[in-house]
Amino acid sequence: MARFSLVAYCLGIGLIGFLPKLDLWPQMLLCFCAAFTASLTLVRSKPLVPILIFAFGLGAGWHIFWGADGLSNRLPQPLEGEDLEVAGQIVSVPEQFDRLQQFTFRIDSGERGVEGKVRLNFYDTEALFLGDKLTLKVRLNRPHSLANPGSFDREANMLRAGLIASGYLREILSHSQAFELSRVGVRAEIYKRLRAVSDGSEFGGLIIALVLGEKSGITSEQTQLFAETGTTHLFVISGLHIGLVAGVFFFITSLVASTCPPILKRIPRQKIAGIFSLIAAVLYSALAGFSLPTQRAIVMLGVFVLCSLWDRRVATSYRFLLALAIVLSLDPLAPISAGFWYSFVAVAGLLFLANYSAGSVTPANHELPAHSVFMQTVWQFLLRLVKPQLIIFIVLLLPVLVFGTGLSVLSPLGNTFAIPLVGLLIVPMCLLLTLLTFVSGEIAANLLSVIEYLFYGLLVALEWLSQWQDILFSQTNTLRGQVSLIALTLGVVAVSVLLAPIKIKLKLLALPLVMPLFWPGLRINHFDLAVHVLDVGQGLAVVIQTANYTLLYDTGFGVDDGYSAGEAVVLPVLSHLNVGSLDAVVISHGDNDHIGGLQGVLRALPETVLISNSAVLAEAAGPSKNCANVEPWRWDKARFEFLGVDDLALSTNNQSCVLRVSLQSTSILLPGDIERPAEILLTTEYGNKLRSDILIAPHHGSKSSSSYPFLKQVQPKTVIVSAGYNNRFGHPSADIIQRYEILGLDYFVTNAEGMLSLYYPAPNPDHSGPISYRKSAPRYWR
Repeated sequence: MARFSLVAYCLGIGLIGFLPKLDLWPQMLLCFCAAFTASLTLVRSKPLVPILIFAFGLGAGWHIFWGADGLSNRLPQPLEGEDLEVAGQIVSVPEQFDRLQQFTFRIDSGERGVEGKVRLNFYDTEALFLGDKLTLKVRLNRPHSLANPGSFDREANMLRAGLIASGYLREILSHSQAFELSRVGVRAEIYKRLRAVSDGSEFGGLIIALVLGEKSGITSEQTQLFAETGTTHLFVISGLHIGLVAGVFFFITSLVASTCPPILKRIPRQKIAGIFSLIAAVLYSALAGFSLPTQRAIVMLGVFVLCSLWDRRVATSYRFLLALAIVLSLDPLAPISAGFWYSFVAVAGLLFLANYSAGSVTPANHELPAHSVFMQTVWQFLLRLVKPQLIIFIVLLLPVLVFGTGLSVLSPLGNTFAIPLVGLLIVPMCLLLTLLTFVSGEIAANLLSVIEYLFYGLLVALEWLSQWQDILFSQTNTLRGQVSLIALTLGVVAVSVLLAPIKIKLKLLALPLVMPLFWPGLRINHFDLAVHVLDVGQGLAVVIQTANYTLLYDTGFGVDDGYSAGEAVVLPVLSHLNVGSLDAVVISHGDNDHIGGLQGVLRALPETVLISNSAVLAEAAGPSKNCANVEPWRWDKARFEFLGVDDLALSTNNQSCVLRVSLQSTSILLPGDIERPAEILLTTEYGNKLRSDILIAPHHGSKSSSSYPFLKQVQPKTVIVSAGYNNRFGHPSADIIQRYEILGLDYFVTNAEGMLSLYYPAPNPDHSGPISYRKSAPRYWR
């Protein structure tokens, strides 16, 4: 009964995450009370039913309370965009992106009662550090996220992390750096000392990541290598590190306790070791700032250790469900993150392996010759080393494909040697290095040299593994579409067959079942033309599909070694649309908010043809075409044509590649960032040819664009504006919105609607307008 109750409780918490609004809770409570009363009166002989209903209602009620409390703490809407004076402390290591610093700031006291954690951008070169106490003038916005299928949900993540707002720092009014005995103060001091001792080392960022969980110092090349080899989890403090540290301290404490027999008479050695291993894990998690992954790991470890301290035998499945219930209670929105599923699915697989292997250990046959006994022992050791990695690879196969985070086929091999090296050698040495920075800088420097040799050997091995993976399995790294429901179902059966305690010959049946997971999704488009204006913030990215072709117009914002809308938004949307390749990428012009995400797209799809103007093509490396020289063409039933203005004296914006897409009597105009001068030239040169039903607003609805003559000539029915939430440019301009209203145009803005999709013919004849992702997939925190 307890297990069923825990499952019902977890379901109650998890399902609330699908509510479009939390103000539906009174109806839910009423339904719950009615169902509970009915179950008491009608099913008296089965008390399990009311208990399950009560457990479900308890979980749902807790999530509703937690969510409502988090939403109520957000920055009040009237304070958005206002200059506010606040005082507090930097509680995360500032991340550096070119001239931008980004960090989490805890406001201890603020103007007009603003208090809580916020995420700030600082556009300056003044050095800021973890633990600094500041008085600032800031401008804040309420939590807001890009809304596209598959892209990162920043609003949900801010709610989970307790962040009340984000914004930017306008002025530093006071700045002090002084050590204080607190968790943030200790982390700041450790960070400062580790930076000092590892300054100049190419592995300094990795050391800080393994000690403090701050990964901003990991280079983009290292990040890409870890992703390609499936070892990213080794360099972000997670359940693996917590478990390894706990295991090391369990072994050490057990060894020390065995030398004190009087103590063991009172308390068993395993219980002593369990307590100290849990304490060590908690302290290590505190060093990492008690991030959500470490909290999850501590809960799981704590449940299993504390249950083992209880003299009564507690079933493994009960411990697992209890840990799940506690994790969801602390973080009710955990199921929206891939890490949650990876953690619990991997632990479930390892628990299955432990239970299955407990009664199937084959002892060495000492009647065999000595060399045979030795080989048998070595073989069993290798099996114990490799089998957990294979189990994790198998059970994580489905979550990885569902979340689209990438699959490394050789990850079991890489983790087989990387996990022991990192967990048993590098992490303990990094922690020892941290202690030595407080004792002797010279000894710390010597230990750093040893750590560097270990890192160097590890990265060389991973690079070799990555090269072999490219040679043997290059096709698995290409962009693929969504996994079909049938393929997922067959995959679940395949995983069950692989994990089942059956003969090897029967396990081979899993091979044909798992193959559909690796086939590209069947692309069947039930439309002649589809236009998707992505929500990329202050920028532009448009996916245009015909029955058999796909074109991407602009790629959004991006920075070197940092955020890329191409990777964060465009690629996940393409996967959601079941698009495995692009037939062309058009870059309207060279402004970052249009071209910044290009490299992220080309890394995944390197053979894509690039079409742009001469200024952009001057730096292009791959196959490319000048939009001024591209003749009109047809893809299926749609016609594509560039409308150029041959005037090199125009500004960069006015040299945008203007694309017109038409399907029978329907047409869409994509003018890039053209402004009034180019609009007038286009109007003069093309006249009625400009007429289009849908207009992607020029220059994000800027005052300098959408002139009356241009709009009169285009005569759009609908205008779609791609602009960031409360952006500093004031796009779209209030004057331009008023102009659209005066002309009777329907207009939609991506920061309010999310991704906007148009289909021809329309899937719903009664509604032919753009489909808003925010409205079609509502969640209570958006």
